Amino acid sequence: MEERGNSEEKAKELDLLKSRFISLVSHEFRTPLTTILSSIELLENYSEKLVREEKNQIYCSIKHAIDRMTMLLDNVSILGKVDSGKMTFSPEPVDLERFFLSLTDELKIDSSRIIFSSEGMCNNVSVDKGLLRNILLNILLNALRYSPGGTAVSCLLICNDREISFIVKDKGIGIPQEEKERVFEAFHRAKNVGNIPGTGLGFTIVRRCLELHRGNINILSSIGEGTTVTITVPLC
Repeated sequence: MEERGNSEEKAKELDLLKSRFISLVSHEFRTPLTTILSSIELLENYSEKLVREEKNQIYCSIKHAIDRMTMLLDNVSILGKVDSGKMTFSPEPVDLERFFLSLTDELKIDSSRIIFSSEGMCNNVSVDKGLLRNILLNILLNALRYSPGGTAVSCLLICNDREISFIVKDKGIGIPQEEKERVFEAFHRAKNVGNIPGTGLGFTIVRRCLELHRGNINILSSIGEGTTVTITVPLC
């Protein structure tokens, strides 16, 4: 009876995840698709009348919309690989300072707001680049997305003989106290995000990838005062 109950509970959880996923895709794809369609119509109907700056702005809008949809698909793909066991732990020597700076080139929003510093010897550290990339990109994107434009996001890298730590601090909207544990649920978004776009998968992916890397995450947050995320990864 207990096994049957567990199976029914798991089936309910899967149905809920499917429902959230369908709702997310429907909502998150509608806005960028509308942007792309209206931009193409502008180019089709007024191309000869638009000056170069106006055309460039339209092309940027199309690119941003495509980036938004690609990010959603990438996150769903990563989560699927982790849950199916297709993503494994494969450490290799990495220059973490250079690695982190290369990540900022991948960010889709203003990476110039990131203030980076490091402590210790971080130039030959054994980590899984793929897992660490997924972890840091999602933490940084959250920090930038949920902070007012123009405000800085600080990131401190600390390396020692036993572990590495990344401490990312923002001055954003914060996470409600009662929802701090729920941020790790797939597709869940805090009630105070308003109209800020997002998938509700960022922290889910962070935790799953950290589990593969045998790492930990700690979140300190206050409404309206910002969030500090600390991840710690043991060295191989």
